[in-house]
Amino acid sequence: MYDIVTEITLENVDLKTRLKAVEDLVIDGKHCGNRQREPLRESGNSNAAQLTFPHRTNSSNNQRNKIIDERKITESDIKNNISLERKRIVPPTSTPSGVIAFHAYISKDSSGPLGAHHILQFDVVPLNRGNGYNVFDGIFIVPATGTYIFTWSIMSDAHGSVDTQLMKNADIIGTRCADSTTSTVWDFATGTVVTDVNQGDHVYVRLGLDSVASFTPKGVIAFHAYLSQDSPGPLPMHHIIQFDMVPVNKGYGYHAFDGIFDVPSSGTYVFTWSIMSDAKDVVSTELMRNTDVLGSRMAGSVFSTEWDFATGTVVTDKISKMEDENNYFEASLTELYAENEQLKGMMNNLQDENRTQKKINSQLKLEITHIKKSSLLQTDISKTVVETDGLLTDDYKSVKTNETNSSTSGIQQRGTSVNNSASTSYKRLLSTDTQPVVTNGVAFFAYLSKSEPNAGAHQTFVFDVDHTNIGGHYSHHTGVFSCPSHGVYVFSWSIYCYRGGYVYSELVVNSSPVSGKFAGAGSVTNILSSTDLAIVELNAGDEVYIRTPPNHAASGQVVSDLPYRSTFSGWKLF
Repeated sequence: MYDIVTEITLENVDLKTRLKAVEDLVIDGKHCGNRQREPLRESGNSNAAQLTFPHRTNSSNNQRNKIIDERKITESDIKNNISLERKRIVPPTSTPSGVIAFHAYISKDSSGPLGAHHILQFDVVPLNRGNGYNVFDGIFIVPATGTYIFTWSIMSDAHGSVDTQLMKNADIIGTRCADSTTSTVWDFATGTVVTDVNQGDHVYVRLGLDSVASFTPKGVIAFHAYLSQDSPGPLPMHHIIQFDMVPVNKGYGYHAFDGIFDVPSSGTYVFTWSIMSDAKDVVSTELMRNTDVLGSRMAGSVFSTEWDFATGTVVTDKISKMEDENNYFEASLTELYAENEQLKGMMNNLQDENRTQKKINSQLKLEITHIKKSSLLQTDISKTVVETDGLLTDDYKSVKTNETNSSTSGIQQRGTSVNNSASTSYKRLLSTDTQPVVTNGVAFFAYLSKSEPNAGAHQTFVFDVDHTNIGGHYSHHTGVFSCPSHGVYVFSWSIYCYRGGYVYSELVVNSSPVSGKFAGAGSVTNILSSTDLAIVELNAGDEVYIRTPPNHAASGQVVSDLPYRSTFSGWKLF
């Protein structure tokens, strides 16, 4: 339990660091946006409107540091700032165009009985078109007036019950109850409501009554579980074996999803386990009570072509002595989980705000580029008219000087020369070397700074070292490339897999997979890799990244160390 608390604490610190990095990105984006919004100043040149832009000074840097220091207050202040800034960037009067839809689910079981009117926070959001659903508080704020369909599903544990209400502002518009108080199996309930809503209405799911947790068992406590299949490859030290098939679980102490038996009540227990190793292999196991080793067994077939089998049995009591410490750890875990969820929510909101700011900045850059081109075109036309007029004046003087000796044909010939000179001058002005060339080069190359052990399903690979980042559109904090302008782009990525494992990866544009690749080293003793390349047409604001598929977690280690580097790169083709 202590190791788990330590791991969650480290994750908490990492989330705070990443939250601070995203917060700085948002501040930088706003600062850049404010600079681009400052009015353009005209110079004194009467022939052309030269554009000048404000530059960042030491005072502006000090002001930015002051803003960052002021934001380091409390989590509630940060939450309020997020809400206010979001409203400033996306005005409430703006309404999304197209489809409005969202889908969200709860990533883990609730930690215990929940009180009446507790709002359920569905914290994982695969789809959120219209950006109406807020993962931080579980509330859907209606972006546009209309008729909406809402559906929700709830599952209760054995001997438990969950009563839910679908709310529109303060009105109940639907109810559903999942009830397993008299059953040993889970209960499932789904509700669907069609309703008219107005822009700004709040829709959410809450508990109608206090939820009921499963009871403390009385009588026999026993369980039996086994592995449904062989392990996919070598497992690391201290890996918890998850016996996923549970024919017997009286007292409901054993959890198939993590392989841990939570003691329902104090007493003397007998534990037995059996392990089988493959030919020419060895498996060493330990029976653990919290952080203490109660027993160990090893099945070894290193020098044999046959399987080996080992069974261990341990009788232990006085388990209740650990209850006080476990209660402390469980309270700490609950608090850390809650804080982590808040940090994840704030980081997601800041990332959304940062992406919105980037889109605004990209639009401002396009407008400024358009203004520059218009100004330069007016300047070239003005110069052409002035120089052509000068040539005509000189030719007119030449004709006047020689008019006593000139014939009609001679004057026509001179006129032809004037026209040729004007044409030559116009061509020279269009092809002059001093004419500015507008470039919008976009390219990046990034790699993982270290190997990634056991990447889960639906996990984004954050290639945290951006060796090349022309245009600055790739984020080494999130692993996401944000498209600055419409065009055709090329993306390539390489994934290295440790021997005995396998890795699925896919290129994703927004939330849609474009291409996928498989790297498998399950039957070899070498490190293998796979590389893929995709050519994609993108629009401004589209996001591109590499992730594992939703239904395929990596087995083993994703390698990224010299000379094996897992990389991600992309560039604009035209």
